[in-house]
Amino acid sequence: MNRKFTAYTDAALWQAFKDGDEEAFDFMFEKYVQVLYNYGRKFTAVPEIIEDCVQDLFVELWEKKKLLSPTDSIKFYLFKALRIRIIRRLSKDHTFGKEGIDSDVYNFAITLSYESKLISQQQDTHQQKLLTQAVNQLSKRQKEAIHLKYFDNLSYVEIAGIMAISVDSVYKLISGALAQLKKHMRQVYISLLWSSSLIYFLLYLS
Repeated sequence: MNRKFTAYTDAALWQAFKDGDEEAFDFMFEKYVQVLYNYGRKFTAVPEIIEDCVQDLFVELWEKKKLLSPTDSIKFYLFKALRIRIIRRLSKDHTFGKEGIDSDVYNFAITLSYESKLISQQQDTHQQKLLTQAVNQLSKRQKEAIHLKYFDNLSYVEIAGIMAISVDSVYKLISGALAQLKKHMRQVYISLLWSSSLIYFLLYLS
């Protein structure tokens, strides 16, 4: 990776790319290609679709660089463009039928790890498993909003732009998701405590 661009702001790097600087374009590709691929994996498990969409995205960016608008957040721009491209591809492949690009029927998967901010305070694999179960109960849009906010560190405004919804809707998705996670985890722990108490009580009687 060309280090000369590491000190560039997103706006400066984007402008250099728009001006035809191939090294700026290569730097941008190397910096974001894996992040984009990981984001694409949340929508589909078919690697060929993700690879095609990411590759086509960068080809189109280079071909139309002179026509692109300025941006001070390259990650936001690329995420938004890739999301549209993947959903259109899946829709074209009849994955969504007539539901269309704005449908909530697309797949979105979150894989939690110990590095995740959502479970950084958890202590063992059992708690990790409980939180994973809780996350899986969220709607697809809630999972996507949570992922963009806590895994990709995007702002509410950027998330709204990527998901093509209002900022208020993003707040509702995330706050609702967090409330649901807390409620689920609380219920699970209460259940576990009750079960443990019952076991000890039965052992005491035996």
